Amino acid sequence: MDIFELYNEFNKFDVASKFYISLFVALVLFLYKTFLNMYYEHEKQSQSHKVKAGEVIAKLDAQLTIYMGSDKERADQDKLIEKLGDCYLYLNYKTKMKVRLFYTNRSEASVITLKKVISEKIDSYESPNEEKLIIEQIMSFVARLLKPLAPLIAVIFTLLIAIIHYSQFVELDSVWDKITLTMKYESFIFSIMITLGILNIIVESYKDLRNPGFRFWLLLFGAVVSPTIMLLLDQKFWYVPFFIQIILSIILVKTKSSERQRRDL
Repeated sequence: MDIFELYNEFNKFDVASKFYISLFVALVLFLYKTFLNMYYEHEKQSQSHKVKAGEVIAKLDAQLTIYMGSDKERADQDKLIEKLGDCYLYLNYKTKMKVRLFYTNRSEASVITLKKVISEKIDSYESPNEEKLIIEQIMSFVARLLKPLAPLIAVIFTLLIAIIHYSQFVELDSVWDKITLTMKYESFIFSIMITLGILNIIVESYKDLRNPGFRFWLLLFGAVVSPTIMLLLDQKFWYVPFFIQIILSIILVKTKSSERQRRDL
């Protein structure tokens, strides 16, 4: 079907249908443009941060090289520690742990391991002036255009669920039935959002992703799949998975907070 046939089919609809279809298309285009601009702005800031991080870490790599060729006296160690402190915020979690190990023992083995990690990180950075191949530029351009589709689909899906929920909500007379129905849809939306969040973290930051532990993943899995409990229960118990998700989310936050406090000690 070409664009002219599509236009003719559109003209066959009544005025109200045309209005809602046009409104939906306009909303989709507006959201796509909004998400696209957000990604462009984020990418611009991220690129600026990467350039700054590359400069700082390159200086750290040079300082490590100087230290390894020095007498490794106390003054040399203190100078290196000062440089490590300047670069600390630009390092990922695993490298920070190696830095803290050097803070603790100041051993030569720690420095050698740290030097290896920093050198590998420097090699992974692309030069700002490095020209990309045409195919790489095309793939990068296509990837930028496709990135907004994931949040766009999530928003549209959430709106459709909200519309379905409202159509069923207004037909109910009992206040408790309305509350239960709302919890049902909130539970499914919550599961979808958590799943999309996990996928986004894995796609965007899989290199720096650290294992938070079996308990964390178990609680997260429980929060995502808890709506399926309703396949085994009666419809009137739709509030059960909602409260399970709330409880598991509170435990998750407290678990991560406790782990962060222990790590910072």
